[in-house]
Amino acid sequence: MAGGPIGPILLLTALCLVGGAVLFVLGFRGRRLNDHPVCRKCRFDLFGLPNDAARCPECGRDITTRRSTRVGVRKRRPVMLTLGVLLLVVGLGLGGVFTWSRARNVDWNPYKPTWLLLWETGTSNAARLDGVINELHARWSRGELSDGAVRTLIADGLARQGDPNAAWPVQWSNLIEDAILQGKVSKEDTLLYFQQAVKATIDWRQRLYSGTSWPVRVSMSEDRAGDGSSSQSQLWLRRQIKTLRVGDVDLASAMRGSISGGTFSRGGRSASSIAMPLSLPDGTYEVDARWTLTIVLRGNDLASAPVIAEWEVHQTGLLEIVPPDVPLIALSTNDRDRQIMSSSIERIRLRLITSPSGRTGLSGTLEMRPCPVAIAADVVARIGDREWVIGRIAHTGVTSHQFLLGQANRLTDFPDDATHVTIILRPSIEAAMTDPVINTIWAEPIDVPTVEIERIRTRDPGEGG
Repeated sequence: MAGGPIGPILLLTALCLVGGAVLFVLGFRGRRLNDHPVCRKCRFDLFGLPNDAARCPECGRDITTRRSTRVGVRKRRPVMLTLGVLLLVVGLGLGGVFTWSRARNVDWNPYKPTWLLLWETGTSNAARLDGVINELHARWSRGELSDGAVRTLIADGLARQGDPNAAWPVQWSNLIEDAILQGKVSKEDTLLYFQQAVKATIDWRQRLYSGTSWPVRVSMSEDRAGDGSSSQSQLWLRRQIKTLRVGDVDLASAMRGSISGGTFSRGGRSASSIAMPLSLPDGTYEVDARWTLTIVLRGNDLASAPVIAEWEVHQTGLLEIVPPDVPLIALSTNDRDRQIMSSSIERIRLRLITSPSGRTGLSGTLEMRPCPVAIAADVVARIGDREWVIGRIAHTGVTSHQFLLGQANRLTDFPDDATHVTIILRPSIEAAMTDPVINTIWAEPIDVPTVEIERIRTRDPGEGG
């Protein structure tokens, strides 16, 4: 029964049946009027019979045995009996409707009053909550929700959105985002919604050699946002560095005008990375990193787009500059992980692009599965005893990830008739050092033989049609 309040219906059905049965029994048995002996078979009042009477004068039953009589003349209670019958009818009817609707998968949400739907938003059943919120969003779209109902829905939604253990339907986000765009949500609640919708973290490599490049990354996941399908205007998430200080060195001064951004939508994953040479004496330094995140309406110019909400992500910590003889990346060859690591590549797609002038490039994508140990490697294409480096990856292994590969117009002596290559992920400490969080990598090469090549021929720049 899609969208049906299964628990309340079953409870109401049980209460009606049990209550009706109790009332029916009590009403049928009746109220005791006196303490006279009564024939159990025909309920005849035996009061006044001689002591030696052996049979009921009404039905002739033997009344000398212990269970042949009972005490008290009783009068049935018609009101209680009637109520019992009505409750039994209601309970049986509800049970029948429930069974029928379950068999036919009836969606009851469109028939429920708004107050009941609002009450049901507190359910912990994710599937039921989806149906309830879908119906409330449909009524919102049709203008059938009062301002009070919208305020209640937004307040309850923000409380639920802030609970990481609670189910969060995407339609609830869509409704709140629509309300924000229509000016029905306060600035405080708007800011709270976006802060809860986006999980942002700042990471940096915590140990480094002086004079080498220092990677810093701000990562965002939008798991509690809308999907953009119902917003009046598409929302964008803008990112801008505000502070990046190592000890007394201000590294952000030259980058404060740099702005990046992307679509704000459910399930989005994005990151802004920077890497800069850092020459400091050996020692430990305090790091102060701060990024400004801004939700804007999508426009032609990301920098001047109308601002809807803005907040900061702040992270402090330490950076240690170590001597060159201190190892920064550990190598792992755990036997238990070998089989998993060897199958960590999900898919490789390669395209050999050749222009009429003979310029050749090999590009494509490398899709990696989650794996127990990070992989930092040069991506090498091999044919026979010849090799070409076509990319470099740093895969943390936490989630699936797709990497772009390519050496456009830079391959030399690549066989014109090649249809397949062997792809090798060759471990690289230099690749690991480009990622802020990778400290241990898989130490063995991973080979994928006979990867098919798609051949594409293009025109040279300026070549006419």
